[in-house]
Amino acid sequence: MCLLLGATACGSGEQQAAPSSSSSASTTTSTTTTTTAAPAATFNASANDVITALNMQLPLIHEGAQQLPTTVQAGGIFGGRVSSDVEVFVKPQTSAFTKVHAVTVHVTGSGGAFRTPARLLSGVGTSLHQLSPEAADRFRTDALPKLSSITQTRTTMTIKGFYDLTAVVRDSSSLAFVFTPVGVTPLSSYDTLGK
Repeated sequence: MCLLLGATACGSGEQQAAPSSSSSASTTTSTTTTTTAAPAATFNASANDVITALNMQLPLIHEGAQQLPTTVQAGGIFGGRVSSDVEVFVKPQTSAFTKVHAVTVHVTGSGGAFRTPARLLSGVGTSLHQLSPEAADRFRTDALPKLSSITQTRTTMTIKGFYDLTAVVRDSSSLAFVFTPVGVTPLSSYDTLGK
C-alpha cells in the first residue's frame, strides 16, 4: 500500500512529508525526508502452523513421505527430509510461534533429471495460507504450467494473491523452490536453507 503525501517513492521505503509551511505573501515550501527500515516481509502463518498443516497433508501429497520434525535446528530453522529426494525447511522470524519469512523445498536428482514434486509444492503454498483451496487453485493456474519448462538458473512465478515461488537450479543434481511473500525477492541464503 502506498500513501501519497507530497511526492512519495512507492516501494522504496522513503516517504516525504507534505509541505510544512506556506504563506500567501510568499510561497515557502519546506520538505522533510525520513527513511525508516521496513521490517522484513512475512507470511501470516507461524512456523508451527505451516509444519502442522504440511504434516497433516504429507500422506496425501507426497508418496512415502515422512513427517517433518518440529524441533529447531541450527540457524533457527525448522524442517528436514520428507523423502529420499526432497527436504523442506521453514525460516521463521525468531521461533516456531512467529511468522514465516520463507520456506525452501530442496529436490535432488541425477544427471539433470528431476521429479518435480508439484503436489508437495502446492501443499506448502496452501499450508502458508491456512489450507486455502484458492491457493491450490492459483498454484495450478499460475505455477504448474511453468514448472516443466524451467530453463533459467532462477525463475520466479507469482501465485497471484498468495506468494512468489522461485525455482533455483543449484547444480545438475539439485533444485531449490523458495516460497516468499508476493513481491519479496528471496535472500540468497534461502536457496540453501537447511543445507
